[in-house]
Amino acid sequence: MSYLLVQLDAPLWRAVRELYLKDLVVEALHEAELLGGLDSNDLYAEAEVRTKGRQWKLRPWLTLEAIESEVHDFHSLGQLVAAQCDDLSKRFGWDHRESTLIAMLPQDVEAPWMPGRWGYFVDKDPYDKICLPHHLLANPGELVRTTRHEFMHDITLNLSSGKASRWLSEGLSTYAEDRRDPKAVLDFQTGAADWANPVDLVGLLTVDNRREEMQRSIHLAYAQSNLIVRYLVSQYGETELGSLLQTLGDESFFGSLQTELMSRSHVDTALRKQLHLSEMELFEKAHEWVRAQAR
Repeated sequence: MSYLLVQLDAPLWRAVRELYLKDLVVEALHEAELLGGLDSNDLYAEAEVRTKGRQWKLRPWLTLEAIESEVHDFHSLGQLVAAQCDDLSKRFGWDHRESTLIAMLPQDVEAPWMPGRWGYFVDKDPYDKICLPHHLLANPGELVRTTRHEFMHDITLNLSSGKASRWLSEGLSTYAEDRRDPKAVLDFQTGAADWANPVDLVGLLTVDNRREEMQRSIHLAYAQSNLIVRYLVSQYGETELGSLLQTLGDESFFGSLQTELMSRSHVDTALRKQLHLSEMELFEKAHEWVRAQAR
């Protein structure tokens, strides 16, 4: 996600942020340049593809944006991207109430030190936006995985009305891309890695991933989130997870909660209603399930 642009709220930069969140990226870049530039590659990259690229309607709710000269086969790329979005929509009950724009970022912003190299998702208006880096075009497998990861964030955000916790969102997205980590599983089984509680797990997932001393902890946090979702799928199925997200997004349900329940997280409350177990019970059961796999 383009964290800097989304979170930027200094008075002089609010106009840039508002333009960016409306996906008026060329106008946002112009305003940013008037203010002396911005320490982010994302805005420039999105404005560049908007200026030089074209858009192709893949579905009534799905559009692809790319620079044609940088894409060898625009039609095949569109088919591949649309197929991943169709598949996840069907599996998790996504009704496309929000449209999505998927943008292939330009080649000239490719560099290991630049932000956004691995793709990101932004909740914009009037549509959601997924940005994919150019280097993925050379690796169809990674392109598929990244598209699925980011589109699952799209589904999760919209079905849950933004109430899904970070562990649930990242767990679903890493599950959607079929990420597997046998080493992490072994570490959780043997006790070489601690199994975090819900609060600590969310804390680890929100740590700045550029902090080298936290890399292993962050990696394990993603792996644990993935395993919890895999446990949920093994016990209840993907359709039930889609229903859980819809329960999270049910404003009338959360609006009618009794006062004593308001101290619970939204995910904990939805789990109790949908699956009849608390968030902590889910974590404990998932941990037992992981350890049982060794036996």
